[in-house]
Amino acid sequence: MDYGARTFEVGEQELLTLNHGDCWTTNFMYQYDDASNPQSAVAIDFQFSNFTSPTNDLHLFFTVSVRDEVQDMESELVEKYYSDLKTNLDTLSYKGIFPSLQEFQKQFESRRFMCLLAHLFKPVIIYDGTEVSSDFSSVYKDTEEGIRFQKSIYANERVLKSATKLLAMLDAKGVLDL
Repeated sequence: MDYGARTFEVGEQELLTLNHGDCWTTNFMYQYDDASNPQSAVAIDFQFSNFTSPTNDLHLFFTVSVRDEVQDMESELVEKYYSDLKTNLDTLSYKGIFPSLQEFQKQFESRRFMCLLAHLFKPVIIYDGTEVSSDFSSVYKDTEEGIRFQKSIYANERVLKSATKLLAMLDAKGVLDL
């Protein structure tokens, strides 16, 4: 619980933003050109918004992404996010604290535990098994149907692969060290 709470703490010299709080692809609407390329995106569904480091939303986005190539491009996309954020804040004549890219990357890494919190939702997002439930909320219930559905989700090959990959990455980065 302490590790999770620390992901939302922000030091005096760190960048603060209003975060979406539920930053994954289903909470964006996209506009495409005639060749089916995305031209713009608009965030929707703001009930979990909070004022903290923007890196929390980035970790959530990368962790729950259903496309491995998004996770594989993490460092490149963090740099792109940083660059675009800096450009937009410069355009708006922002005068507050803004970190260097290196400081921003450090801020991002210091909140890596957010990946584990975000991954609590990913099994339900990526589940591609055959077990169905009459009520999605049964996944959280101790009923016979709920337990059967839970077991099916956590035994699913895709879910196991995702969790194994995440835990290996977190372990390699020392996030799971006491």
